[in-house]
Amino acid sequence: MSDWRRVFLFTWIVSLCLRLAWVLTVPVFGDEAFYAWEARHLAWAYSDLPGLTAWLIAAGTSVFGKSLLGLRVGALLLALVLPWILLHIADTLGRSDVRYQTGVLATLLPLLLGNGVLALPEPSLLLAAMLCLWGGLRLLQQRTVAALGIFAVGLVLGAFSHYRFALVLVAGAIGMLASAQGRDLLRWPPFWWALAMGAAAWLPLWLVNADQSGAGLRFQLLDRHPWVWHWDGLWYPLVQAVVTTPWVWFGLWLATIKGRWRDPEPKQRLLLAAALIPMLGYGLLGMFADNERVSFHWPLIGYLAALPLFARQLADVSKQWRVATWSSLSLGALLVSLWMTALGSADGRAILGRLGTVADNFSGWTEVAGWVQTAIAGADPAPRLIADNFMLAAQLGWASPESQTVWVLDHPLNHKHGRAAQLLSWGVDEETLQQMPAAESLLVIEETALKLKDRLAWQHRLCDRFPGLQWIDDAQVNHGHKRFLMFHWWPEAVGDCEFPPLLYVERHRGERDDAWRLHGWAIADGAGVQSVALVQGDHVLAQAHYGSLLEGVKAQWPYSTDPSHPHVGFELVPPDGLSLENADLRLRVTTRGARQRDFPL
Repeated sequence: MSDWRRVFLFTWIVSLCLRLAWVLTVPVFGDEAFYAWEARHLAWAYSDLPGLTAWLIAAGTSVFGKSLLGLRVGALLLALVLPWILLHIADTLGRSDVRYQTGVLATLLPLLLGNGVLALPEPSLLLAAMLCLWGGLRLLQQRTVAALGIFAVGLVLGAFSHYRFALVLVAGAIGMLASAQGRDLLRWPPFWWALAMGAAAWLPLWLVNADQSGAGLRFQLLDRHPWVWHWDGLWYPLVQAVVTTPWVWFGLWLATIKGRWRDPEPKQRLLLAAALIPMLGYGLLGMFADNERVSFHWPLIGYLAALPLFARQLADVSKQWRVATWSSLSLGALLVSLWMTALGSADGRAILGRLGTVADNFSGWTEVAGWVQTAIAGADPAPRLIADNFMLAAQLGWASPESQTVWVLDHPLNHKHGRAAQLLSWGVDEETLQQMPAAESLLVIEETALKLKDRLAWQHRLCDRFPGLQWIDDAQVNHGHKRFLMFHWWPEAVGDCEFPPLLYVERHRGERDDAWRLHGWAIADGAGVQSVALVQGDHVLAQAHYGSLLEGVKAQWPYSTDPSHPHVGFELVPPDGLSLENADLRLRVTTRGARQRDFPL
């Protein structure tokens, strides 16, 4: 057994063990929960996605139950197959001498190490793209039934994976048509049968879009993209260098650029098209397209195609270059391993959440689901459960019994992430809810899903929809980084709505004494604010002076029903020597109704 084969098998087995551990410990991601919701409404396609991700989840949960393993096992298996496909691609290219190096790269590349840990479309999308590349390369070499089958399976899997597979088709078409051998395939009838199968696999997605007035296509092509130049797009290459490690990112580009398009070998042209078009295409799109959602993984399809070229280049460079490359890759893999391991623990998620990372979408759901189930327990009949946004609803649905319907209000987040049309098609949206007979309801609101400036207006909208709505509890996760509210509503409720206080605080130093001061505003529509205090646990450290006039707050929310509005400003002087960096410090707002709410400092 060669040394590189041993290295590949070792890294693949270690990655399997790591991924399995992460599968069993990392909480359900927000999008995962929605795909699991789709798996309970099996269809060929949905407005946001083709059907394969939901089918994999349905298959996994049918075997392993409603568990993390059941949710993710399908994605995990597809991800584990991927490095082996890269071995065969290297062989087909005539680079068997670096086949295992290619496999190691496909296992350790930081963006790939976590592939398959979450039940997302990426594992099937990447596998489909590489199957198409492998099958296409083999067809250019020799027209066989096996090669055609691999190619056709890739086309079908890709169409059932994601809209983004369309760019793979563009790259493949350019690569095939760039050589005489590729164009000759168009004269071979079986090749057209494979293309027809691939085209037919898109039909369910087209039918769903036709039924929903093109909601999915409109979101993917128009709604989510500004299609104007934005300067932060210039950071996209830097982000790519970070998530692949700088040395490897530079090496991937160098290996691809050094590949000769004019090479008479047709397989070379197909490989270069498969690598360069996604790498360049998504790099350019990053400067004009969506800059609010995660997109750093998009060029991964191109990086995968470039790995055999990169592996060949590594074999020809100096020892120092190879050491630097493998060291960079190992460090990146270690950092990803630490990050994923941190996501698997509550303390780790709390730390990552304070750093403002995407850990936010992993945090709080388990705690909130338990909080809600406790509130519902024993109620007969159980109140109607309503969430304010699709992601919270999906997480509550994942944690609730199958018989529990979770309704969803019309929230900006539903439209921002392209899920409103799917909620409407299931009949769990606010429009359908309004047509139902009124019933006792429990509303769960993810307060921090909206910016502070939008929260008061959202409260008033809730009151218009549910007159007499009463705030009963709140829950805070990651030291208050995420906050959830619970409300109770009865059809016969009358009177004003009761809402929790809202607070804004800033720090500044005094001009004369250079001491820290806290100032801001606190509003409690309906009840009004009695006091604002700095507390640590149950110990009050300082009381704020509350009631100063704030014209800016008056202009921002002229409709506020706080009895003191706009005299809602406060200033607080902390005790001498107190460090405001203490994570246990809170600002406690007490309403005139003697309700209290703590806010992180």
